Amino acid sequence: MAKVKSQKGKAATAAGAEAKTVTVKDLAEEFGMEARQIRVILRSAGHRAPAVEGRVGFGPKAKYEWPEGCDEIEAVRKSLADFQA
Repeated sequence: MAKVKSQKGKAATAAGAEAKTVTVKDLAEEFGMEARQIRVILRSAGHRAPAVEGRVGFGPKAKYEWPEGCDEIEAVRKSLADFQA
């Protein structure tokens, strides 16, 4: 199923349903931390920003954003929860 990037961090599927993309900003609101602190915690826990698909030329090679419900975002949330505990 083809995905098209739309506004506000959501990816629209060809059927019209929208799948949420989780960003560091969303995690900062969820865990009550600064985005910078979250990136530091994730790097120290061994997580890396996923590569940006379809990147050509200038621009970021990787971004801290994941599709909601993927295994990787669950591991990220677990690492952040462990840090807070």
